Amino acid sequence: ATKLACVQALDKAPQLRVAGKLLAAREALHTCIQDGCPGVVREACSQWLGEVQASLPSIVIGAKDSDGKDLLDLKVSIDGALVTEHLGGLAVPIDPGRHKMRYEKADGAVLEEEILVGEGSKNRGVSVVFPAVATAGGATAAVGSSAAQGPKTATTFNTAMGSGFAVV
Repeated sequence: ATKLACVQALDKAPQLRVAGKLLAAREALHTCIQDGCPGVVREACSQWLGEVQASLPSIVIGAKDSDGKDLLDLKVSIDGALVTEHLGGLAVPIDPGRHKMRYEKADGAVLEEEILVGEGSKNRGVSVVFPAVATAGGATAAVGSSAAQGPKTATTFNTAMGSGFAVV
């Protein structure tokens, strides 16, 4: 890293942190802790990096089908950016604030929700339940069919497809 890049990262990180952009602040601080940076800059950046890491929230994403079984092959996007295509139970760092979550099963069923993540919240579980829906013959089908049956829990939200889903 050049000394100029080190100093710029040192100047930029506090502004990003105050704006709630902790992921970007963490990235900037990783730049100024490099061996090529002046010692005083590395020391300040290292201290601030610890503070940002402590404040940076994380979520653990989960999803279940209507029978309560874990869904593993699921595309998950946060604020329009694909985060994963397969759930693995790992924590995902996220900036504090409001975020739009989108969950998409392989069969095309989609659930969306908005969440609020608090600064410093670690490993917060964020999970949805894809409910079964009744068809005309009494059988069940995936969310997105024409007739929707309510979810098995009390909290119901509307998806973009008009079907109810539960957030646990």
